[in-house]
Amino acid sequence: MAAPMILKRVHKLKGLFQDLEQLRAHTCQPCRFKNMYSAARKGKAKKLAAAPEKIEEKKIYKGERPLHTVYLAEDYPPQAFSLAECFNMHQEAAQPTMANTPDTQIYADVTLDLTTKKKTKFIKHVRGLMEYPHQFNHEQKKVYILFSENKSDIEYAQERNAMYAGGDDIYNYIKQNLIRREDIEACDFVFATPTMAVKLISVRSFLMDLLPTKKNGCIIETSLEQVWERHETGVSFKAVKESDQVGRAQIPFGQLNQDYEKVKENFEHMMKTLAEFKPANTGQIVKEVSIVAPPSEERFLLSRDDYQNEKKSRPSRLEQEDEDSDEEGS
Repeated sequence: MAAPMILKRVHKLKGLFQDLEQLRAHTCQPCRFKNMYSAARKGKAKKLAAAPEKIEEKKIYKGERPLHTVYLAEDYPPQAFSLAECFNMHQEAAQPTMANTPDTQIYADVTLDLTTKKKTKFIKHVRGLMEYPHQFNHEQKKVYILFSENKSDIEYAQERNAMYAGGDDIYNYIKQNLIRREDIEACDFVFATPTMAVKLISVRSFLMDLLPTKKNGCIIETSLEQVWERHETGVSFKAVKESDQVGRAQIPFGQLNQDYEKVKENFEHMMKTLAEFKPANTGQIVKEVSIVAPPSEERFLLSRDDYQNEKKSRPSRLEQEDEDSDEEGS
């Protein structure tokens, strides 16, 4: 009797275990709606990855000029104007009934191409002095450094608040690293007598493009007064590099109360001066020009016909610098 009772209990336990397994399988079975939702999401993601949603681009009428004087600027590319048109539009904005700034300066916001024949070589510096044929009140305050063995030159420079004025003492300060590179970068021009200019060649890496040479007109050959006044009358300019290939400079070339023909001649002189920095057979240095007249926020894109017809007749400043370095090395 004991054996049948044990078998009965075993069968009951087996049945109980089977019921538990079925219950477990039923409770742990994943929801089919959840699986369907996950599959739908995965399918949608694959579809988006395979064919991204197209963004409707706004139609721009390239190469077309607006038919009317009032139009949506975003529908058309920037319109280019002649120098005369830019000058007249800035004059209209500066009249007394509007901005009332008739004597404001007019600037060329220039984008420069700094590339050369060699892909790894670029124009390092674009800076110097604009000696315009027609002077105007540019209101620039320039910073100078003087290297001279003449006491009269040193006194003259000190009276005009030069950053540094001296001879061997200033030269030794540079050799001893007592003058910072930041001070040199804040300077506009470095003047030197022929004797001191020869000494400064040894610190050329420190002065860089500010090294006095005959070509940049910073060597005192006659009198310091003449060199100083010439640089005070002219307009200093310096391009800021946006990359190795591209630079940018904003250079004043006249005032709105000047005669247009004088302003035009100043502009042509500026373009010729900038062209001297570009090596021959490497294209034009000026890529784009916009005409601005602060404090007005208006800026007008200049037509390429006004600045891309200049022909170079002499070696560039970069080529001249290479010749100078070769001569110094020999």
